[in-house]
Amino acid sequence: MEIDKSILEKAIHGDEEAFTTLVEFYQERVYWLAYHILRDGEEAKDIAQEAFLRVYRSLRRFSLEQNFYTWLYQIVVNLCIDHFRRQKKKSSLSLEELPEPEWEFSSSSTE
Repeated sequence: MEIDKSILEKAIHGDEEAFTTLVEFYQERVYWLAYHILRDGEEAKDIAQEAFLRVYRSLRRFSLEQNFYTWLYQIVVNLCIDHFRRQKKKSSLSLEELPEPEWEFSSSSTE
């Protein structure tokens, strides 16, 4: 189910009420898409919020020839990918950050 093009056109031209209608229409689908990818409710909420912020900032560049949900879907997926990349960077250590091993080698030899 797609939103009425007239609402989308109004939102593109800066109508805040129309944009609110867009958010209300798609917010549940956006949340569940993010949740399905991330498996974390709080992170999914953050991604959904960020997705609508990005839509708001770039809506004027959206073409009515495109499918709005496909465009929104791609924004959400890209944000989830970025989230995973940030998490990976946080969890990885550089070689310089690794602690020195505390191994002791015995110098005795068995003869």
